[in-house]
Amino acid sequence: MIVIWIIASIVSSFMNWLVSTIINNDSLLRSRSRCDFCQHTLFWFDLIPFFSFIFLAGKCRNCKHTLNKKEWFIELFFPLLIFYLFMNAQSFEHFLIHFSIAFILITESLIDIQLQIVYDTTHYLLLALTGLLRLLNGIPLTDSLTFCILLTTALYVVSNKTGGIGMGDVKLLGVLSYLLSLDQFVVAWYITIISSLTYSLFLLLKGHGTKTRIPFIPFISIGVIATLLI
Repeated sequence: MIVIWIIASIVSSFMNWLVSTIINNDSLLRSRSRCDFCQHTLFWFDLIPFFSFIFLAGKCRNCKHTLNKKEWFIELFFPLLIFYLFMNAQSFEHFLIHFSIAFILITESLIDIQLQIVYDTTHYLLLALTGLLRLLNGIPLTDSLTFCILLTTALYVVSNKTGGIGMGDVKLLGVLSYLLSLDQFVVAWYITIISSLTYSLFLLLKGHGTKTRIPFIPFISIGVIATLLI
């Protein structure tokens, strides 16, 4: 159990680095973790998941600027999520696939919040994981394919006609309709709509206009992950 927690903590720290690197358009091969404010390169003891933030009192060791609490929250939330998935997995293979799906969805959500961009690479990875999960569960690859195609086509038309949903969201929902059973997809979609409407109402109460753009991927991810946890 401790090993799973440690691995999940390391992966959550890697996730934060990956998102920061992509957002800053840095090289994935050469980039090192650094302070977002003074650009000072961080040492290994500044990167201990969860605990470094506490030891440093939430501030950069070099410039003393208050750090983003989002990264600390990810390092707390992700290990809890992975631990729950591990405890409730049908097998270790199921756990690895659900682990990977959660990692991709959360990473994609964090990027969407910052850039409102969705990379096709994540859709291909999710599609590959869906295929593996179907083979593992003995579900034919052609099962639910018709629903997936019809839904994606309908959302594509809506996106082109109204612009109310982004093409990245359309592609992700199409893949997820193939990943989840029909019942699961309905539940995930319900949670997605409720959570996004709640957040929209919160923004309106805070004085934001009705034309404020809201990243949709995080709410889709909340719906899917919540469904996988049920």
